Amino acid sequence: MGLKDVKKAADAASRGDVPTLHTLLNSQPELAEDARLINAAALTGQLEATRLLLAAGADPDAVVPSHEGYRPLHRAIEHRGVPKTEGHRAVVVALLDAGASLDKRSTWRQITPLAVAGMEGDEEMIALLSQRGAPLNIFTAAITADVAGVRKFIRAKSAPRKDSNNMSLLHYAALSGLGDKAPLALRQITETLLDAGADGNATEQVGPYPGISVLHFAACENFPVAETLLSRGCNPDLGFGQCLWRTPTRMAEMFLAHGGNVNFRDPAGQPLLNSRIHWNLPSVVLWLLKNGADPTQADALGNTALHEAADRGINPKVIQAIIERGGKKTSRNKAGQTPLDLAKAKMRMKVIPLL
Repeated sequence: MGLKDVKKAADAASRGDVPTLHTLLNSQPELAEDARLINAAALTGQLEATRLLLAAGADPDAVVPSHEGYRPLHRAIEHRGVPKTEGHRAVVVALLDAGASLDKRSTWRQITPLAVAGMEGDEEMIALLSQRGAPLNIFTAAITADVAGVRKFIRAKSAPRKDSNNMSLLHYAALSGLGDKAPLALRQITETLLDAGADGNATEQVGPYPGISVLHFAACENFPVAETLLSRGCNPDLGFGQCLWRTPTRMAEMFLAHGGNVNFRDPAGQPLLNSRIHWNLPSVVLWLLKNGADPTQADALGNTALHEAADRGINPKVIQAIIERGGKKTSRNKAGQTPLDLAKAKMRMKVIPLL
């Protein structure tokens, strides 16, 4: 069984090309054992391809060898990058009928299928998994906005403060995708957990990533949890950068209003402004400058915002804004280079005249 054949079969499964998949499985039955095939079918909601693979012996809990460790059930529920279709629900039902476990964990966060449904804010999937016997604990209650469940577990005084994946109760509430659908419930859960002694500034190693804060999760899209944490005095810098990976929204404005530092540096010493210039996010850069970000701050190599912008060849309008906000053309980094030197070295022809 060659890699080329696996890729071909996985592609057929992903597209729902049952005739091609059937032909490949007939000639190489062992292909069904490769986790990539059934995960590919689950990701795109291909019911017939999933059924064919299961009938050929595919494991409904098959794990793709990667740090995410995806399983078919998790793939069908999360389906990141793929629009939701009726096929995804049908695939979940088919996998459960084939014996897929509701206890096993997956994604880089190592969470259960019910927690994935909560993360996705998929109320229909939450109901389906619950009906099929998905285990309810305080962590799944928090991520699915189940106020009564959270309070019940807290009253019992038997619930752990951290899950086996190192995520705290507040991490689960912050990761919920139900911020727009159940804002009151998530506020109540957050307040209940804080009142019970949970640390809103907690940072944990989650999967391969160290220092993941509660606000890091909340800052993505969970406005009610982020607002509650910030109003209770949690450190805004623990999540401020996370809501500045796209055009700033009311989330970024809220973090700023609660003291978010536009001149924040990451652990490597890179200023937030330099980082967003590096990743070519002009709307974020302009917002930071407008709100007082200092373009003369330098990173560990002595590069200022203007150095970074010249090196990356970012939009000339952004270059001009950096200069107008105090960026210095004559600044030299630790290698003795000016922004102009970097622009010339990279042949940034649209930027050179401004420098």
